[in-house]
Amino acid sequence: MTSSWTPGPRAHSQQSNRTFIDPTGKAYLDEVVHTLNAARAVAGIDCATYTIGAKEIGARTVWSQSGCAVGTVLNPVAILDSVQQLLDDGAQAIGGVSSFTVSQPPNSRSTCRARSEPFRRC
Repeated sequence: MTSSWTPGPRAHSQQSNRTFIDPTGKAYLDEVVHTLNAARAVAGIDCATYTIGAKEIGARTVWSQSGCAVGTVLNPVAILDSVQQLLDDGAQAIGGVSSFTVSQPPNSRSTCRARSEPFRRC
């Protein structure tokens, strides 16, 4: 897989925080906007500008034999393209939002070797 990503010009006249949203997260757009507004109100972090990516990043979670959740991104180029779009628009700090589901592990009594307690559904 090849990418057209190259560092783009950056505006340095004022701090510019931007966020990209994976298209799978469009259903949660209200929550994203409320979170960005809260960041501004509570911490003074202005992230008023966001963009919805053109392609899904393909975030997936599977369960390993040891009982740990393992995540992967099937289309990292979609992330790079979204970031490049924001950099071209003058972003200096970028955040990303995606949505994915995590299925119940095959054996809910499994423990991850890195954890000392069994998996518990939240």
